[in-house]
Amino acid sequence: MNGIPNIESIEELNAMTYSEYLQSNWWGIVRQRTLNQWHGKCVLCNTEKDVHVHHRTYVNRGKEDSTDVIVLCKICHGKHHFSLLLPDDEKIYRCDKCNGVVDSHNLAAYGNDRVSDRGKMICEMCMI
Repeated sequence: MNGIPNIESIEELNAMTYSEYLQSNWWGIVRQRTLNQWHGKCVLCNTEKDVHVHHRTYVNRGKEDSTDVIVLCKICHGKHHFSLLLPDDEKIYRCDKCNGVVDSHNLAAYGNDRVSDRGKMICEMCMI
């Protein structure tokens, strides 16, 4: 054995549930490569604490490249997926590309950079 993990075929990866996929040797390689690429830091807040590797798209599941995944901390990941950390009275804006949450606290700071050429809102992950 040469220490290289047995990589599953694309057919095997596509047949897996998402939970199984996250346990695959392939995902372990993608995850580590992504953490290395982003130096183990959340791309939004730059923390190294409790980071996750987030799929920006699932189109290339099983053959992800560096643009398909990104590093987010637990808090930023939660904001993106669930909007749980936003106050109840705050308007929630959704990203035109991924339907994730656009942090309205940053709208004033980013101004027109937050708006696509079609006038739609874009989240932090899709801007990277």
